[in-house]
Amino acid sequence: MNKKEFLPLVDETGQVTGCASRSSCHDGSKPLHPVVHLHVFDEAGRLFLQKRSSFSELEPGKWDASVGGHVLWEEDVETALRRETLEEIGLETFDPHFLARYIFESDREKELVHVYRTVHNGPFRLDPQELEDGRFFSFEAIEELIARELVTPGFAEEFRKIFLLPPVHSLPLTPPRFRQTGEVLYDPFDEAQVNATANRISFSEPSITADASLFSFE
Repeated sequence: MNKKEFLPLVDETGQVTGCASRSSCHDGSKPLHPVVHLHVFDEAGRLFLQKRSSFSELEPGKWDASVGGHVLWEEDVETALRRETLEEIGLETFDPHFLARYIFESDREKELVHVYRTVHNGPFRLDPQELEDGRFFSFEAIEELIARELVTPGFAEEFRKIFLLPPVHSLPLTPPRFRQTGEVLYDPFDEAQVNATANRISFSEPSITADASLFSFE
């Protein structure tokens, strides 16, 4: 068996229930399979996005998360995260922090997405066969890309759910600006806002919870 051509199938808790070919996971039958996403911030709080190749099977030419890829058969999530990060942006040493796990469904596939973040200023070595470009963006610039539909639908949904909600925790040294529902700016230096925020963020989907204390940028 070529392990790169087979993916594990999982239940909503991430337990492996079987395996299937990569092509059958993308043919519209929608077996649930795990993927990893890594969001790479620089020390100024900007987020690195990759631009998918124009020849990509899914969402060609769109901006996407810093790193994203499938967990392979007989591979654990962290191993997949480190492999994909090395393959896509050439980053071998980094400190990943778990943010959330949720189910994403499109018209072609259904994924159990494991989301991580890290802080690294680059430079990065991009895989020219998979990526056309890569650069750091401010949150305002990313919102403009989303408005112009220049990012993948999955990234747009993930960005809104995770990074446009206020963080909870010890304050970052150089924080980005986060937005609450209703476009109210969340100020991480405002103690009243920080104290009013719950210890954990729970999104509307039962399968998604995020440890917002990992949004710090020490």
